[in-house]
Amino acid sequence: MAIVLLSKSKCHICDKTMEETDEIISFTSFLPKDHHFYFYSDAAFHKTCLESKKNFSEVLELYNGYQTLLQSRPEPPPNVDNFIDWYKESKEVKEWEDKIDAYILKSYKNKD
Repeated sequence: MAIVLLSKSKCHICDKTMEETDEIISFTSFLPKDHHFYFYSDAAFHKTCLESKKNFSEVLELYNGYQTLLQSRPEPPPNVDNFIDWYKESKEVKEWEDKIDAYILKSYKNKD
């Protein structure tokens, strides 16, 4: 998630400081640098600024889909002694990572 320091951090759109009374929306780093919506990745915004962007709903839909996929991450069996080895070798994890990659790749094709 983008780090927001109230009274110090600035909105990525209007460049004004974000205050405690502001409604703020922030996104984790979820897109590669060459993606047409990378501007929104790992960034924070005033809610009103973000909602004023014509592609706001498309970005939000992409982000929510990404978050849904993240939450479906496979869990190791209870008898796993070494999580790191299991994670590196797991077929389920590889398939899950492939789903995320395919989801992001598909969003390139939906570019205006």
